[in-house]
Amino acid sequence: MLPHDAERFIAEYREALDDARTSLELEGVLEVVERWRGIAILQTDPEAYRRTVRHAAQIATGEPSPQDEPLEVTSTKAGL
Repeated sequence: MLPHDAERFIAEYREALDDARTSLELEGVLEVVERWRGIAILQTDPEAYRRTVRHAAQIATGEPSPQDEPLEVTSTKAGL
């Protein structure tokens, strides 16, 4: 998993665990893990992941992202 995304996963996972401590329900934890599992699988092929993020950003904004744009910027545009 990319370092920036690992930090985001940890933050979301901790938040879900905090919620589970209060609600005694694990559904939120499982949703976070499953969503990030999919992202981790996509990131096993970094170039394919970059293309996917660029495509998602283009759908979200209606404009193509530059090839040299930092992945974090493109991910933000894509709402990821």
